[in-house]
Amino acid sequence: MDQGFRAWATKFAERVAGRFDADFLHKTVLSFQFLPEVIEKDRFQPETEMPIWTYLQKTCSSERVAQGQQLLTKFQTSLDEIVHAYGVPAQVLLAVWGCETAYGSNRGGFFVLDALASLAFEGRRAAFFEQQLIAALDILQAGDVSAKRFLGSWAGAMGHTQFMPCSYLQHAVDFDGDGFSDIWSDSPVDALASTAAYLQAQGWRSGQIWGAEVFLSPEAALDLPPPDTALNPSDWAMRGLTPYQDLPENGLAKLILPAGIQGPKFMVLENYTALLAYNPAQAYALSVCALGDAIAGGLGLVQPWPIGETALSRNEKRNVQIALSALGYDTFGADGLMGPNTAAALWRYQRDQGYVADAYLSRALWAELAG
Repeated sequence: MDQGFRAWATKFAERVAGRFDADFLHKTVLSFQFLPEVIEKDRFQPETEMPIWTYLQKTCSSERVAQGQQLLTKFQTSLDEIVHAYGVPAQVLLAVWGCETAYGSNRGGFFVLDALASLAFEGRRAAFFEQQLIAALDILQAGDVSAKRFLGSWAGAMGHTQFMPCSYLQHAVDFDGDGFSDIWSDSPVDALASTAAYLQAQGWRSGQIWGAEVFLSPEAALDLPPPDTALNPSDWAMRGLTPYQDLPENGLAKLILPAGIQGPKFMVLENYTALLAYNPAQAYALSVCALGDAIAGGLGLVQPWPIGETALSRNEKRNVQIALSALGYDTFGADGLMGPNTAAALWRYQRDQGYVADAYLSRALWAELAG
């Protein structure tokens, strides 16, 4: 493995030679270390492997809510200034911080260059991680952070709110005015402001909520539209959906059923989509929403999760994708991740079989398709 990694690193240096100082690039690439642990962690990501209710229980614990409320008071002045500048509520920024690093207590101990080089060499998402590695080299050569402090997660995400290098270059801000966009500092101010800048750039609408839990009438449950359908809240109301809090009439909302028809149902707006840009896992986005609401004093969910159901493994999900595609319901790949293509295929299969078409892969449906 080491010989192959060294050969890859040499070729990588040749590909990017014109972009960096020769001595800097030579010394840095020679120091790259392959990290097998990074590859292992890439194979298991909790937001895609855990049942969503287990993931939310972990990320939105009462202890994390209480700590978030304390930090809301501690950083009130800076948060007020950030909210004024970018329009993203303080509780949302604290929730991202809490979900990403438990408020800075777990910012990651991997050397970012080694983690990214390992992932780029391994090849599952080689082009993506090579792009991130180039951005990380840009950050290091610019002097934004020292090599010793250039630490992050196994995936190369950095700082209090876990910015990937490309996102850092595009959106990080020096909000405290010390001359550096220092997301690695013990102070979270630059990281929180950078997160707000990122969400604003992804279309966050100031003054709008992320969405709301909704009730579905029995008739609505029997006539669910395709996943990702966007309608005005009034149009959803005509279909039999009733939100538990008021939603704006001038936006588009989507219905999401993260645990199918048996679990809580949500109508989500554009701000939820902005959170998905930060991390595309539905469990993550809902965790940020739920934790932010709780920090702001929200009452929590009305409908219970179906906690008795056993989670499906990634390989079991992959088998369903293969089975659906073989039946003519193309999932456009079999990676074991429940993305929009798989949701659409599930919805079509359920509709054709006369089932409630909630696009949710239950264990019973798994057994029917691939068990």
